[in-house]
Amino acid sequence: MISDTEQLKPLDKTAVSTSTLKAKDLLKKETDLKPIYEMIKNQNKYGAFKIFFPHDRYFSEKAKLELMENGFKVYKGDWDGIMKDVYIIEW
Repeated sequence: MISDTEQLKPLDKTAVSTSTLKAKDLLKKETDLKPIYEMIKNQNKYGAFKIFFPHDRYFSEKAKLELMENGFKVYKGDWDGIMKDVYIIEW
């Protein structure tokens, strides 16, 4: 089990101190589509025709456009009435 003090240690020397953390210093990482394509492939094996991308994750316009160029529908909506305002990827 990890102690509280171990959890608070920075992972590396480039880590930003929380006392000086500012939103402008944070970068949104480009969306990696490999895991999304893997998820689509796996869900398709079971007869699914859509997956969701959580609303709390950055989903770049570039990634959405690439998916649409590959024939997928990408839109915002509610997932089964439980998860609100998520990106839905449908094929």
